[in-house]
Amino acid sequence: MTSATPSLILSARLRAAGESTQYIERGARVGEFVRVRPGAYLTAAEWQSLSPRDRHLVAMRAVSETSRRRLLFCAESAAALHGIPVLGAWPERPHIVDQVGRRRAALVGVATHRLDLPDEDVVQIGDVLATSPLRTAFEIAATRGFLAGVVALDYVLGAAFKAPRGEAEMWLERARPFRGARRADAALGVATGLAETPLESLSLGQCHLLGFPQPRQQVEFTVDGRVFRTDFYFEEADVIGEADGRSKYAPDGFDGSLPEARLWAEKDREDILRSVVRGFARWGWDHALGGHEPARRLHRAGVYPTRRFASSAIG
Repeated sequence: MTSATPSLILSARLRAAGESTQYIERGARVGEFVRVRPGAYLTAAEWQSLSPRDRHLVAMRAVSETSRRRLLFCAESAAALHGIPVLGAWPERPHIVDQVGRRRAALVGVATHRLDLPDEDVVQIGDVLATSPLRTAFEIAATRGFLAGVVALDYVLGAAFKAPRGEAEMWLERARPFRGARRADAALGVATGLAETPLESLSLGQCHLLGFPQPRQQVEFTVDGRVFRTDFYFEEADVIGEADGRSKYAPDGFDGSLPEARLWAEKDREDILRSVVRGFARWGWDHALGGHEPARRLHRAGVYPTRRFASSAIG
C-alpha cells in the first residue's frame, strides 16, 4: 500500500509459521501492542509515532491483509492513497465500496458504501483498488463540505493530477443527482488548480465565502532583477496576500516549517514586495481555518468584500 507504512504483525501468519499468538494478545492487554483490527497488531511505540493519516493507512492495510477479498477503498481512504489533502480529522475506520449486485459478507471495523461504480471511477494503486482521484475529491466535497472540497479539488485539478476542468464538469453532470452535489458544484466553481499548497486552497475558499473579489494566483513581481511569485494578488486593490504554511494545524504531510535561514529570506522577500504594492497581508493555518483573521488582515491592507457572505448559499 505504501512503503512508509510499518509492518503489521498478523496472527494468521504467526499461526501458519507454527508460532504462538499468545504473547501478542497478552501484550495488547498490557499496552505493548495495539490491536489495529482483529488479527492485526502493531507495536505501541510504532503506533504512537504515526500521524493520524498514517494510522488510517495502517488500518487500511490491516483490513486489506486480513480480508479474503480484494478491497476497493473510497472517500478519505482513497484520498490517503492518492495523497489528496483532507481538511479536518481522519476517520477511525477505513472506507470501502461494496459494489451493488455483489452479495458479500460484511466486514468488521470498516465503513461500507453501497455503490454502483463505472469502470472509469476505479483505479489500481499498488496492490489495492481505489476510487479515481476525481471521484474521491468530489466525495470529499459532498461529505465534508465546501472548504474541504476546494482543498481536495484544487489538488486534483492542479499539478498533482492535472485533471481537466471539462472532465470534472462532465463527471458532476453524469453523477447527478447525489447527496452533497450542491457543495461539490460550489467547490468546483472556486477551485482553480493553481494553488501550490492546501493552505492556499483553503484561503481561496475562505475568500469566496467572505465575499472578497477573486484574487489572481501565482502572480510574479520583478524587483531589481529578482522575480518573486506570490500566492494571491488582489489587482484592483493592489494588495498581495500570502498564506504561510508553518503551523501545527496543517494537514499531515503538508506542514511548511522553515529553517531559520529560510525565515530570514522570507522576511527579506516580504519587505521587498511591500515596497512595490499598496498593501500586504499574511496569514497562517490557524487563521485560515476560522476565516475571520485573514478577513481582518485583508481589510487592514485595503481589500474589501464585494459580495455578501456566501456560506449560507452553499450548504
